[in-house]
Parts: sequence; structure tokens; C-alpha cells
Amino acid sequence: MRSALDEVIRLTATLPDPHESLLYVKAVPVDAMQRAGGSRPLDGLPFRLEAVLDDWDGGTPRTRASIASWAATWAASWCRWRHEDPGVRPDGDALAWLADNLEWAQENWPAMDEFAEELGEVRRRLREAHGLDPISSGRPCPVCDGTLVHEVTDDGVRPDYVCPRCGGVYTEQGLAELARLRLCSADANLTRRDVARILDVSAARIRKWIHRGQIVEADGRISLAEARRLRDASSSAHRP
Repeated sequence: MRSALDEVIRLTATLPDPHESLLYVKAVPVDAMQRAGGSRPLDGLPFRLEAVLDDWDGGTPRTRASIASWAATWAASWCRWRHEDPGVRPDGDALAWLADNLEWAQENWPAMDEFAEELGEVRRRLREAHGLDPISSGRPCPVCDGTLVHEVTDDGVRPDYVCPRCGGVYTEQGLAELARLRLCSADANLTRRDVARILDVSAARIRKWIHRGQIVEADGRISLAEARRLRDASSSAHRP
């Protein structure tokens, strides 16, 4: 949760803000308007469009202002709970205050599951706004059959595989080893070469099994399960 909150703070600071422009209409900066003698600030958009844009997709934070409001709501709740005084307010930036008090909240705040869920959604939206959406690999997760993705960071696409469903993280070598182990436990008829590679035995050893009649070759294939049994039996016989 710490890394997710730290990323939210970092991405919020550089969030592309839709208040800057809309339908080719450039918003007038508040400070520039005040310097020009404007009577009142417009918060960045003409016709008070900021009133609807800040909450334009059902309440999900999409701008710096709405993320600050979301963080302030949680900070105020934590602060009241911690000090048992509704009059106490968090000081300074709300996101920074949440980061400073995260350890306390994880031990004492009763609704951390809800906070974690909302934090994850805010992080996902921020990554989306920055073009950091994960890239689907098309490969199934070996644990839950979800689709593995490659995460995108400021440094580029990560080579490892992540399952958004169960949270598993795998390397290319790890996935290959899992596939090998699963195949080892299966019963299939394969070529000598494939059996030798999967069971890590020599081709000469497999030829010896066939020559002795310990395993039958049919149509150029032998039983993986039988070869595994012979390998394991031989290994057990040589143990002290």
C-alpha cells in the first residue's frame, strides 16, 4: 500500500489536467486574469465548466483538484479518529498527510480495505492518464487463469509478467519452469528428445530403457509417465 500511495503522490504532481483546454478553447490562467484586471477568477475554464468536469465520470478522481478532495476526505476521517476530536484538522497537503500517517492507519483505522480499494482505483486512473496502462501478454496466469500483463513504468515496459487478478509476478524463466513441472506430472506420449529435455536425462539412457524393454516406443513416441517412473526409480536406487 505504501508503494501505491507514493506512486499516486508522484503521478498527481504531473497529472495532465483537462482544465487546461477543452474543444480547442484555451483556458485563461487565473493569475493572468487577475493581472489583467478580471473581476473574479474562473478556476481555469469558461462558463464554469469546471463544476462538471471535476466529477465528469461518476465521481472517479480524474484531476488534481478532485484527487486532492478525495485525499482530504480520508485525511479528515483519519484525523478525527486518531484524535477523537471532530475539531482537529490535518495540516498541509492531504496526500502528504496520508503518507505520513499511513502506518498508524494500517494498525488502527477500521476501514483500510475500503481505503485500499479506492487508492487502487485512483492509482489505476492516474496511470491511465499518464499512458502507463499495463500491456496484455495474452498468456494465462498459472495460478488463477487470469491474463498476465506487462506493467509500464517511466523507464519503459517491465519484462516480468504480473497477474492483475491474483497479484502473482513471474519471469519468463519462471513461467517456463512451471510449464515444465506441470508437464512432468502429466501422462503424455512424447518423442525421445522431448522426454530427455523435460526429465533432464540423456538420450543414451532412454535408448537403454527401450532396448531393455523397460519402456515401449510406438510411432516414435514413449510414455512420459513411464520414463519419469524409471528415472525416479534409478535415482532412489543410487541414494545412500
